[in-house]
Amino acid sequence: MRAAWKELQPKKVAVALFCGWLALLATQFPIVLDNVYDTQFIWQLVFPMLVATAWEPVYAYITGIGGLVFLLPFGEMPGRGLGNLLIGLLYLLLLLVCGHFCNRGKRRCNYYLVHVLYAAFYFVVIVLFYKEALLHNPPGRYLDRFISPVILRVQAITVVFCILALAAFVKVLISQPAVRKLLWMPPLAYSDRNSSLFFISFMVAFGFFIVDGFFEAFYFESRGIHTSLLSSSFGQIIKLPIVFAVACMICDAIISSTMRSQESHDKLMKSEERYRMIFQHTADAYFEIDADGVVLNVNPAIYTNLGFTPGYILGQHISLLFHDKEEINGLLTRLFTSEQVTNIEIKGMLSNRMNCSLLVSGNVMRLGKQRLAVITARNISDYKKAEEKRWELSALLNAIFESNKDFIWTVDCRTFALISFNQAFSHYIRDNFGRAIRPGSALEEVFSGEDQVLFAHYYRQVLEKGDFSVEYTALGGALILNLNFYPVKLNRDIASIAVFTKDVTAQKRAERKIVELNAGLEQTVEERTQELRTAYHDLESFSYTVTHEFKTPIREIDAYLEIIQEDNYDTLTAQSKEDILSAKKVCTQTLDMIQKMMIYTKAGFVVLNIEKIDMKKLVLECFNDIQQANESKNLELELYELPSLYADRFLMRVAVMNVMSNSIKFSQTRERIALVAGYMSGGGQVTYYFKDNGVGFERALGNNLFELFNRAHNSSEYEGSGIGLALVKRILNRHGGQVGIVGEAGRGCVVFFTFQHPATPRLPDS
Repeated sequence: MRAAWKELQPKKVAVALFCGWLALLATQFPIVLDNVYDTQFIWQLVFPMLVATAWEPVYAYITGIGGLVFLLPFGEMPGRGLGNLLIGLLYLLLLLVCGHFCNRGKRRCNYYLVHVLYAAFYFVVIVLFYKEALLHNPPGRYLDRFISPVILRVQAITVVFCILALAAFVKVLISQPAVRKLLWMPPLAYSDRNSSLFFISFMVAFGFFIVDGFFEAFYFESRGIHTSLLSSSFGQIIKLPIVFAVACMICDAIISSTMRSQESHDKLMKSEERYRMIFQHTADAYFEIDADGVVLNVNPAIYTNLGFTPGYILGQHISLLFHDKEEINGLLTRLFTSEQVTNIEIKGMLSNRMNCSLLVSGNVMRLGKQRLAVITARNISDYKKAEEKRWELSALLNAIFESNKDFIWTVDCRTFALISFNQAFSHYIRDNFGRAIRPGSALEEVFSGEDQVLFAHYYRQVLEKGDFSVEYTALGGALILNLNFYPVKLNRDIASIAVFTKDVTAQKRAERKIVELNAGLEQTVEERTQELRTAYHDLESFSYTVTHEFKTPIREIDAYLEIIQEDNYDTLTAQSKEDILSAKKVCTQTLDMIQKMMIYTKAGFVVLNIEKIDMKKLVLECFNDIQQANESKNLELELYELPSLYADRFLMRVAVMNVMSNSIKFSQTRERIALVAGYMSGGGQVTYYFKDNGVGFERALGNNLFELFNRAHNSSEYEGSGIGLALVKRILNRHGGQVGIVGEAGRGCVVFFTFQHPATPRLPDS
């Protein structure tokens, strides 16, 4: 009840209050049944009774108390004082009875029985207590005539029949579709004819009153004849309530009967439709035969099961469909004797005269005096073949299961008891632990000690997390198994746990041996690598020392040539002077080559000093140095923005200087030497490029220019030692970068420096 108060609907509350107030207002329009006994037809109660009966009990309280229904008697007969208060409380009780016991959505009590019991209670209360209520009114009220027992009984009986009439009327109203829609009630099934039946019933009741009034006025009274009890003075008072109640009850009975009839008819139609659908679409062949075995009806499945059309079978004896006539006749005799046979396998005959296996069931039914048999037949030939195949497959799987040398077993997911196992597992347990296991063996009968606890943990882990694999060492390390646990599900629930093992003892021993060999091999490789690294550094140091030592004698040769030229300048012939200049030039070139070789050698083993380099600033510095050394030449640099680079500043400057010096050297025939420096990025890489407008080279020579002493042009045409680009390549390799060059004869070339993530510091190599 408390929950109902919380779920109140404002619109229903408003209607409940309005119906109570409307009933109170309607007391100004009474239907007087008799002025002598001062009786009325209390039609006003229909509004609150309708609300109390249609909705939840809480609205009966709202319309009874909030709607002031208990004050109705004061509007009907205001002079009765405390007597009206007693009647008002009885009206309120009527609404509560309607709400709690007559509400169709709640308790399914007998509607009319509840109102009859209430009417009897009302009559008893009025007869016993109404007189006392009138006597306790304040002095001065003249209510003596209402204290008469006869008048009290007449009034009580009148109200009783009014209540029964209104109860029947409310029940009829609630069955009307329009009323249910107005009261926000769900529609009743099969209620489409309720309105017309309601109208017809009340037109009949109205016609009764017209005919009764005609006979009363023009025939019986003119002869001084009383027609019945209804024509007596008391009978005239209750005629309207009785006739009205009877009319409503008859109307309610007709409506209920019609609705039940329509429901029954609808169920019958649906049942027939279901039967027709089942008959037409069932996979089994369906026959109806008489006691002589003649087929009276057959469904289309006869064609899919036996290959016969229904038209061919109708009117024929059912033995036509079976291989052994005597066997089917014996089956029919048994069926009509016991009235039921179930799942009898019998040989049938297909339309192509081939035999098949049929599973036959039948029941006998009676239609009047006639006995008919209903037989269903299913062609199970394919099923039997599949079953044989399944048994063959099962035998094959069982053979594989038993012959497998690896251990396989399944356990119950709740008790961890053995369900099945192969011979390999059984022999392992027997030979190593001296136990004989069987299906149903508990966990402690299979494993013991630490193994019991361990496998219980594994089983629980399967239930919690699903399948998994684990390595298991048994027999003190003599046996190493790879255990695979799988949950076996039935209808999405885990029914058992399957365990598959693989003996990996030899594999693990081999792996340990390989690890040991690898460890020894790695140590040997490390030692050899260290020896090679030491030898390499020794060679680099030796090369640097030798190269450095060559510079002194060459400088001395150059100095002697200078002395000879100065001391004997006047006596030397022109040819000798030219030869001395050529020798000095050779010395200069040799010194330059030795200097580059020293840098080349040093670049291979010097420890890198990694720092962040502003590449644009570095390129500009290199260009300015070159421009100062070549003031007579028209040099131009088109420099774009360049990202910073983490590298060794000295080596990176050497690389850039070599590339730009080469560009100027091979562009000296141009009136304007144009250099371009920029960058490209993509794919996690940054590429710096240096472009010139020099003489270029043949494309086929591009791959070899970074090898030591390789040149694209003769030294007679352009000075050089063939070390510059090789040095650039070595510097970029030390920084984890790459160098490339593309060119075309007569159109210049482009040199590329490519680095991975140049903005990230790179640790120097050892």
